[in-house]
Amino acid sequence: MNTFQFYFIIFFSLPCILYSLRTRSLNGRYVTDGNNVTNANVVQLVTMGLLDGFAVRKVKMFNDRVYLSRYRRSYWLGTKYYYLDHTNYFTTRDTCAFKLNITDTLRLEYEDGGYIDEIIFQCMRYAQYCCGLDCCQTPNPNGK
Repeated sequence: MNTFQFYFIIFFSLPCILYSLRTRSLNGRYVTDGNNVTNANVVQLVTMGLLDGFAVRKVKMFNDRVYLSRYRRSYWLGTKYYYLDHTNYFTTRDTCAFKLNITDTLRLEYEDGGYIDEIIFQCMRYAQYCCGLDCCQTPNPNGK
């Protein structure tokens, strides 16, 4: 392989490498990135109490969950404590993780150290799938 072929392969494979989904399922199910407007609204609502107040606060175990009635679900900041929430975290649901952009990540941190780079939430298994920071309805296999 000569130098030209090497750079040609690297150049044309970069877009495939650089673009990846921001949403992932911790259960290995199908996901999409959803609607950018909805994602931005949820990030703003979830982080508002910590970042937009008089004093910037850090995340602890007891303040990492935010319930948004508009979307009827809980959102956890980061992956450190969400599974310890026995009242609101259900093992029978699909757990989704949405990767925050770098500007949000650098503003959110745990009190005991470390930055928060994901928001965790859950969708109803088999009826919904992770769709950005929302849950989209799974299509009916019978077409009805």
